Amino acid sequence: MSTSETGLQAGGVSRRGAIGLMAAATAGAAGVPGGALASTLLPGAAKIHSIDAQYALPGGRIVEGYFARPSGKTSLDVLLVMHGEAGYGDAAQQTAARYAAKGYLAIALDLKASFGKKVGNDRAALISEARKMVPAFAKMTHANGRVTLVEA
Repeated sequence: MSTSETGLQAGGVSRRGAIGLMAAATAGAAGVPGGALASTLLPGAAKIHSIDAQYALPGGRIVEGYFARPSGKTSLDVLLVMHGEAGYGDAAQQTAARYAAKGYLAIALDLKASFGKKVGNDRAALISEARKMVPAFAKMTHANGRVTLVEA
């Protein structure tokens, strides 16, 4: 796959590219450089598709994290998973995967990578920045306009 086919750009994935990658994941595509595409089957749960990438929200703000959703579903509630003091990692991604298996568009945000340049490392300030972006998350592809923040 070429860079234009995947939507990969220097430093991440464009919004259009991420949509394309999610569509490719739905079709069962293999992994692509720059973003770990995965189809995951949790025991007794719906099949989910996920990507660990950068995403350009409506309005142009770039966020980083793990994006997961159930296969073949649209018009989903969005759950923003806020990682703990230890930072972004497996616990946040596993929490997002569990919510995706239950029917949500779940996003484990890398708060520091997404908002740290603006507000530093203070967790409360990072979460405050994430809250300001809720209207943009509500407009994501596959979202139905409802957004909730949860702890990992």
